[in-house]
Amino acid sequence: MFCSLSAALGALLFLGRAPYAKSDYGQMWELDAIAAVVIGGTSLFGGRGSLWGTFMGVLLLKLINNGLTLAQLNTFWQMVVTGLIIIVAVGIDIVRQSKNEKNVQRLLAAVGALMAFLTLMTPASIYLRAKVALIEHNSSLALKANGVKLAPGQTSRLLGPEEIKGFETAISTNIGVSIVCLLILLAAMVPLFRQERVIPILLVVVFVVMIFPITSLGYGVTSPFLIFGSIIFAMSLLVETIFDRARKLDLNAARA
Repeated sequence: MFCSLSAALGALLFLGRAPYAKSDYGQMWELDAIAAVVIGGTSLFGGRGSLWGTFMGVLLLKLINNGLTLAQLNTFWQMVVTGLIIIVAVGIDIVRQSKNEKNVQRLLAAVGALMAFLTLMTPASIYLRAKVALIEHNSSLALKANGVKLAPGQTSRLLGPEEIKGFETAISTNIGVSIVCLLILLAAMVPLFRQERVIPILLVVVFVVMIFPITSLGYGVTSPFLIFGSIIFAMSLLVETIFDRARKLDLNAARA
């Protein structure tokens, strides 16, 4: 009853600021609902959750979505990121139940790699969008030159000189940053396969150092991902110490 009442109240609040009513409002919002609950600490394998945990999960998810919107990512990629967040949250729950320090380190490495992927998405999406627009323009232009009558959708893909210049500039300015971010992503995936202590240390340094040049180039929206990634890899360095400390406490408690 309370769930249905809350859903109805949320629908009324949403329609209060919507220009008109549609039958498909809320489509795919169930993915956001699942992600928020899982991020808030509720296990998909059963168990209890908390209201405040879910509330914080909603806030975190919306902060991420807002950052992706500011990064000019379309809805498709935002749904991809939401799915990745759910996978990471489920992985956290599995690791929490296994209580294995190696699994915890791999999970933290996966989260750090996810932060590197989110960093890559901003310049890469701008580059790919400009590249696809120019390819579509050249294809439509070639068809027109061969005497083919263009459909309305093909005609809309023809670009003006200023648009072509703008897309070429976007390609030239984003390809270098995209390659650098791709290399960071590949480096961030190394701890998934090789768990050596020096690798997370180097990654922390790389993530922190890259904050300043990427921000100065106009990609300030990616700086939180780099900061969070550096914190995650720094935390992975403490996993063994925390587990050793927990074992000692258990041993002392057993002796007592």
